[in-house]
Amino acid sequence: MATKGWEDVTKKRRLDMLHRVVFPVLGKLPVRNITAHQVLAILQATHARAPSAAAEAKSG
Repeated sequence: MATKGWEDVTKKRRLDMLHRVVFPVLGKLPVRNITAHQVLAILQATHARAPSAAAEAKSG
């Protein structure tokens, strides 16, 4: 996120979303162990309950 030219409020919103949606599932895994299937499962589950959060997770 440091390389993105986002406003501070956008960075905070994206980080909050990561803490709520992504980190509980993938947070302790080494990046090299994360599969596309795991990411897709997170996006699909999130989309079912909060489509805007899923879109933000996907683009973040």
